[in-house]
Amino acid sequence: FVPHNLSFVTTLYSICRQTNRNDSDDEDNLQSNFSRLIYNMPFRRFIITKSLLLVSGASTVIRAGSRFCSIPSNPIAAYMSLGPLLLAEFCSLCYDLENTSIATKNSASQSTHYLSLTQLSLRAFSFCVHGLSTSTTNQAMSNAQRVQFMISNAIRIASRAAPSSKDGWDYYQSLNVQGNNAPQDEIELKKSLTPFVSFKVDANAPVRLCLFSELMRSSMYGEAIECCHLIKAAAASFSEP
Repeated sequence: FVPHNLSFVTTLYSICRQTNRNDSDDEDNLQSNFSRLIYNMPFRRFIITKSLLLVSGASTVIRAGSRFCSIPSNPIAAYMSLGPLLLAEFCSLCYDLENTSIATKNSASQSTHYLSLTQLSLRAFSFCVHGLSTSTTNQAMSNAQRVQFMISNAIRIASRAAPSSKDGWDYYQSLNVQGNNAPQDEIELKKSLTPFVSFKVDANAPVRLCLFSELMRSSMYGEAIECCHLIKAAAASFSEP
């Protein structure tokens, strides 16, 4: 069973359906189209790839018929909106090994055409983190605060998309994090990153490991590499190494 109810494609399709629906539309036909899109893996790859191009600054797709162009000068809203959906998509796709690097056996490939869907979605999420970490836009929130807020929101949505992962997310977020005189916003960011890479466990720890360890244990090496890129992107928000 793959929990698609909160996936990226589900959210996108729901928005499109509400925007374009006419009074004459038949609900059964709408639901049929919805089901076909949700389980259409080439379509999911298309959407995730275009999202990756958007957040990486390569191109953007807003609506059918729009031209591809560079990302807007103030992309913070795009990172904040897409990031949580992309992490939830990653978690839901992990339920099927056919969507992972285990099946594709191309974990070292840099081409998005050969990357697994899980690698694509996690890479796109990393670009959202990178964009927030390196932003020079004047905002009330610091870069560390923006990254922490987006990651925390992403974990919350991912926990709902993949309920079996919730205990792991909650456990690592509850750990005490030492700041070493670091600013409070950076301490909070460090705490939000512990579910992704942490080697601290005790008798009360859940069976599920942190994301990086879980990926390595499952031989999902391509996704583990993307997780490293994610941590590196978030680290750009810290004032000290």
